[in-house]
Amino acid sequence: DILLDEMGWFLEETGEKTAGLTFIFNDKLEMTAFPLSLQQVEGDSAPILQDYRNPEITGLYDYLQENHLKEDMDLVLENNNQKYLVKIRKLPERYSNNEYLFFAVPQEVILGPAGETAKRTALISTLIFFIAFPIIFLISRHISSPIHKLEEEATAIRNLDLAEDI
Repeated sequence: DILLDEMGWFLEETGEKTAGLTFIFNDKLEMTAFPLSLQQVEGDSAPILQDYRNPEITGLYDYLQENHLKEDMDLVLENNNQKYLVKIRKLPERYSNNEYLFFAVPQEVILGPAGETAKRTALISTLIFFIAFPIIFLISRHISSPIHKLEEEATAIRNLDLAEDI
């Protein structure tokens, strides 16, 4: 009970908000609902995945040429050195007939902030190490110096060398 134009606008807005791509396709690899920006030509036939040069769609098509489509798939697809995190879910049969929901987002959108945080953490940890190492070295020398003197005096006593004050 939803017009395809309305579904297309919804999928377009979803993609803009998430920096990703969402569409619905069937087991024949035909797109049944897609963002209006992906619409190629007006016509009666459903657009097929192999007609698109979009990196997410091309990555999916290439993957499906070698692998079987499953009801629930989590993938990392790569196309032109760009990685995409992809979720594919089969729609319930009461809503569709062998149709799948496809959602892809560039990996950098999800992991970009985490990668920056990891770089900052590594830099700060390295800085702390180089500051702390000399301090720890000086403190350990300060603590071990009296122990070395005590060792020398114990050795002198063992050798019965009592010439100096102990």
